[in-house]
Order: sequence, then C-alpha cells, then structure tokens
Amino acid sequence: MSDLVSALVREVYDALMIDADFATWQADGFAWFPHRLQQRIHAEDGRLTVETNLLESASPLEPEAERILVDLMRHPPLSGFTLEGGVVRLHSSVPVPEEAKLHGLRLFTLAALLQATYAELGVASLAQRTGLAAAASGARPEPDGMLRFVGMRVVPAGDAPSAWAGELHETAEALQAADVRVTPAAGGVNARMPFRGDRTLLQIRCDEPHPELGNGVFLRLFLPSGSTPWPGSREALALHLNSLEANAPGPFATIGSWTLERSEPEIELPVLPGPPRLAHVVFAPNLLYKDVRLAELALEVAARAHWAEHLFP
Repeated sequence: MSDLVSALVREVYDALMIDADFATWQADGFAWFPHRLQQRIHAEDGRLTVETNLLESASPLEPEAERILVDLMRHPPLSGFTLEGGVVRLHSSVPVPEEAKLHGLRLFTLAALLQATYAELGVASLAQRTGLAAAASGARPEPDGMLRFVGMRVVPAGDAPSAWAGELHETAEALQAADVRVTPAAGGVNARMPFRGDRTLLQIRCDEPHPELGNGVFLRLFLPSGSTPWPGSREALALHLNSLEANAPGPFATIGSWTLERSEPEIELPVLPGPPRLAHVVFAPNLLYKDVRLAELALEVAARAHWAEHLFP
C-alpha cells in the first residue's frame, strides 16, 4: 500500500477503536471480529473496501433465498449483498481520495459499523429464512462496544426530519447542469437520464424514513425493463450487479444495493403503482448530513447509470 492508503486504513482502524486482541493485520488492510462474524477492511485498486461475511452456501442459491436477500436491500444499510465463492457478504467501498478527506472516511466508517451491527443482529434470522448456514464464527465472547453506536447515535439522529430537505433545490440545479431532466415531486425530485434509447428514473425522497434508521434521504435509480435483458430471474440479476460493482466498480462509492422496487407514480392521479423493477437504492441517514452533500450523491447516481448502460447486450 502507498503511504496515503496505509494512513487511511490506519485512520479507519483508529476510528473504530478496534481491540487489537481481535484484529489481524494483513498486507492490504486488516480483519477483525466485532463479535461472532469477521469483517475485513482493506485497500485495493484505488478503493477502500469493507466486507462482512454472513452466510455460506455449497450450491447456487435457491430462488426463495435470492428473493429474501434482494427484498431486504430495498432499505440498504450503506451496503449491498454480494455472493462470491459460496459466501454471502455485505459489501461497501469508496474511492481513495487524492487527499485524506475526513468526510469520506466518516461515510466509510459508518458503513463498516452498520455492516457489523446488521450482521450480528440479523445473521441467525437470515440463516433460518434462507436455509443457508451462518458464516464461520470467531472466538470473541462479547460484542465490541462500538456495536452500540447505531442505537446510540444513528437512530436518535433519524428521529428528526430529513436533514437534506433543504438541499433539494441545489441538487436539482446540479443535475440540470449535468444535462439531466428534473421535475419537482412531493418530498423530493424526479430526474431522468438517457439509457440505451430509453430513460432511467431517479427518485430522491426526503419524506420517507428508513424502517430501522429513521429519517435521511433515499435515492432510487430505476432502469428501464426493456433495456436490461437477462436470462435468469431479476433477483439473480440484482445480486449479479452487486457482485460486479464489488469487483469492477465505477467511479462511485458502492454504498447502496441493487434490488427490485416500485417507483412512485409521477402524476397526481389515482393510479396503481407499477410492478417492482430493477433499481439501485442508496439511503443516507441523518447522521451523515455534515459529511455528505446530496448533490454529490445524486451525481454519483448519474455515473452509475452510465456504468450500467454498458453491461447489457
């Protein structure tokens, strides 16, 4: 690792206040046990990556297991599920900045904490629901105190109204400057971008709470169904795209997840919502407001749309 990247990895290690007795340093980063499940934080190909092992499978996932995993990612915890080598993981990554920018590290550190917390609280239930085995456990008898951070800081911050509601106008202007067509919507904005002869739909919403983390902002990028051919199930496609992002990401942070979701109607008429379709979802909790600009997140969505455009024949 370069001196800069090594310093960034060490800064994350210090920010998490990791107990050295439950951590192992490696050539590209470190692995540690917040409690029973191992989390790995490392630098590779110009990115900082955090992954937490949850489940193991000796065979391809059954359709019901795929459905359960993809449905959970309708409300992602700054991560997405990937499946590689028979292991289901939560994965997040951010590009390594040219300089050690504290706000980027705070986003990354919170993603690591949310991963660890979600994994420890949910692995038993998830194993039972999917029929998969829980990932190999470590020898840490008691959970690390940092696992209380989500309940003590993230959730209380989410009790307040969305901190990003005042940035919607600025965000709309930033998207319009990037040649994105923007229209106002209740609690947010809608934006459309060209995609293989069709258009994507980006819906930004500040009036919808996350079921566990409270208020913040949702960004949902919907791809047109006719422009995303795939021989298997749409659930398998969502997991496949998460794994592609983990292994060959674009110039954006992988802090959300591909899933299947319904878009909100864009006209104020009593119409039924359409069927679920392929979407990428990011949720930023209120606690990140001082460190993340909504306009920057929205522009990253535009970059992801361009990345996805070249994945389909």
